[in-house]
Amino acid sequence: MWISGYEKLVDKLFFVYNKAKDTTSDSVSGSNKINTMGENQENLISLQEASKLSPYSVDYLRLIIRKRKLEGIKKDGKWFTTRKAIESYVTGVAEAGYLRREELNVSIPAEENRKALTNLKWALALAVIVIISLFVWGFGGKNSDQKYLVEKDVNNNLIIHADNPDEIGSVTVVPK
Repeated sequence: MWISGYEKLVDKLFFVYNKAKDTTSDSVSGSNKINTMGENQENLISLQEASKLSPYSVDYLRLIIRKRKLEGIKKDGKWFTTRKAIESYVTGVAEAGYLRREELNVSIPAEENRKALTNLKWALALAVIVIISLFVWGFGGKNSDQKYLVEKDVNNNLIIHADNPDEIGSVTVVPK
């Protein structure tokens, strides 16, 4: 994603502002959430532990606490949160992503690739079945049960072609 110099400056100023505010403030809670950090002191976990419970890094968790998207408290220069707050944030992000995808009705390339791979597997399975059936029932030319082929030459003589000529003992000609 491309970010202009102005946006970088605003982001840096916001970071410095929040950093200064972090030193004066002990806890941060989401603007639409009740701050229960003071009540749940025994349930606090470090951001290192929280990053193991979630797909987010410690730095990102610190950032979303400063942006008031995740409840957190700073003690002795370290940030803490609760397992419930992490679970709530991860669930909220997942639900918002799902709803956004439904709104846009956008297909995800990974899903399209999975569908194409499934279709390819079925096509290959069908091709294998066709090839095997061709070998089992023959290729449509000579009948697999036919052992002899009888032809007439230009002089009206009969010619008998046999798969195994040793099997032919004698030939008897019978009129129709």
